[in-house]
Amino acid sequence: MIRVIQTKINEGREAEHNLTAIRSAILRELTNAKGVGVFRRIQIKRRLQELDSRINELHGKNQEAELKLRTFIGGVESGKIRDRRQARSILDNIYHFCGTVVAKLVVLCRGLAGAVINVYRRVILGLADAIHGILG
Repeated sequence: MIRVIQTKINEGREAEHNLTAIRSAILRELTNAKGVGVFRRIQIKRRLQELDSRINELHGKNQEAELKLRTFIGGVESGKIRDRRQARSILDNIYHFCGTVVAKLVVLCRGLAGAVINVYRRVILGLADAIHGILG
């Protein structure tokens, strides 16, 4: 059960890392993009800020899950947690936290990242189509 929880925590960390990379890449591309209107830039930046807020929330929940697991392991090692039922109950609670709270945040962040990517794609591909139309 501990390994399953560790896997869930690692998935949350990996999602956080990937989403941060996507956010950074889009922001970098947006900074270098020419021909993108002010309204579109504001729209994309607003979505990126929302994504950034959710990534920070995900980071906090990942840390909280990690702390809960470390506290549990410390309790077992120190002898504070001896009863199997108590240990199982604590692990179930940690698993539930990782499986619901963290997992829902990961899904929400991925959805926001997808929305940002779609807006960005429309802007850049729309710009590329316009340039192609002009140049023939």
